[in-house]
Amino acid sequence: MLEHRVHALSMKSKFETAAQDTETMIEYAPTLPQGYLCFVKLLTMQGKQARALKVYQEGLENVPTNDPAYGQLLQAKKMADEKNNQRFDLVSALPLEVKEEIVVLLSEEERVNLFDVSKITWSRWLENCRKAWKHIYNDDYNDGGIAVSQVLPKIARHIIDLIITTSEKDVWLKYLEHLQNGDFINLKLFQFPVEKKFRL
Repeated sequence: MLEHRVHALSMKSKFETAAQDTETMIEYAPTLPQGYLCFVKLLTMQGKQARALKVYQEGLENVPTNDPAYGQLLQAKKMADEKNNQRFDLVSALPLEVKEEIVVLLSEEERVNLFDVSKITWSRWLENCRKAWKHIYNDDYNDGGIAVSQVLPKIARHIIDLIITTSEKDVWLKYLEHLQNGDFINLKLFQFPVEKKFRL
């Protein structure tokens, strides 16, 4: 009877009352699987996967293994574990234009850090995202210059505007090396202060 009431309450989005009923079912019959299965169904409807997994585990600990529905409980827990372990990659699901707009809003250092997120799909997309690397500005006040200089082999071909005001010798040497190699094939603007002194 409580099982039907829980179903009716959940259809009316009265989840708290329905949850109380499932807890009552478990309290009065802790060795029967119906209360656990009912509670898990309710939690899943609300997107509470972590709590649902705990209820499954509690059920598996209390329901006798020789109960005909024990296998159903075990199978449902395995499926819930698999579902919980699947990660949804929101960024991959976004349209290309939206991804580009998001990346452009990040600092140069943050963009470089994204190469470590996924070595295959995300890294490959980022490497080919022209919009992310069109304008590069390196100065002494952030770590973006150092970070960008480390990924120049991947992104140099996209840079159109390059402004370097940093006095970090290693950063300058990286950029000069790639300039000498002809890697900046789309470079239109290159600015640097003539009076800049390098830190040794």
